[in-house]
Amino acid sequence: MTNGLSTTSTANCWRQDIRNCIWEMYMKAKYYDILSDFYDTRFDGQYASDNEYRDLAKLKRAIDKSIFHLKLSQNGHKKTLLIRYTLNKINVLIRSTPEKTRKIKRLLDQVKGWIEKNADAYSSLRRDYCLSAAWYYTLSNPCKETAEEYCRLGMQITRKICPTELEFIDRIAIPYANMMAEFSDLDQAKEILLAYVRSCSAYPAMLPYIRKKMDLFGYLLEVCYFAGNPEDCRKVIAYIEHERALNQEYELQTDIPEEIREFVSTNPENKNTNIY
Repeated sequence: MTNGLSTTSTANCWRQDIRNCIWEMYMKAKYYDILSDFYDTRFDGQYASDNEYRDLAKLKRAIDKSIFHLKLSQNGHKKTLLIRYTLNKINVLIRSTPEKTRKIKRLLDQVKGWIEKNADAYSSLRRDYCLSAAWYYTLSNPCKETAEEYCRLGMQITRKICPTELEFIDRIAIPYANMMAEFSDLDQAKEILLAYVRSCSAYPAMLPYIRKKMDLFGYLLEVCYFAGNPEDCRKVIAYIEHERALNQEYELQTDIPEEIREFVSTNPENKNTNIY
């Protein structure tokens, strides 16, 4: 009996050790995911500026470790998290080493297969996959038609799952405009941004929408500047200053770069244009 009890006790201890080890793997995966977010925030999208403060190797290592430890865990949300962590890796690769097309495409296909088996038709996972694929066809393997196709699909999904227009703008509208700017289709980028400036204007008394409209004006100003259109720049600056005057109590801040002010001031005014 003693030997039997001892054997049972040992087996229970082993089972507990295994459970602890599996839980530890999950917690390590979460830790490295948080760490990768920290490193990613330091880059602020500027992946070419790799230095001691912005260490791309540390960022990639943290993402790889989050995926490695998650695969060893048995958490109930393992597959969902694995999709998210792999999408994180894809997004960093697209922005830091877009020339690695085969590796990125292989990971995208892998994630697509997981999503087909584990995600609803309208889910944030499918939306995020669409955005990653759209960026792949923008920066890694440029194809404007395919990138737009994924953007439109992402918009359909986002409309179904987004609780507010603000989230829709952040999640899909601004990235879509950025992609069109990458393809040098500045007219389409301008149209997208203007459409959501109008959407925000439908909520004139709500501060979050007022702030978001100012953000959109800032993006729009950059697009008009890169398009070489001083009149549109002048109009956008006028709208920014009008919104500031209209909402003085909120102290709205939208910086107008000095080079854009100089660009506008050195070009004659044509009062026959209207951007809005």
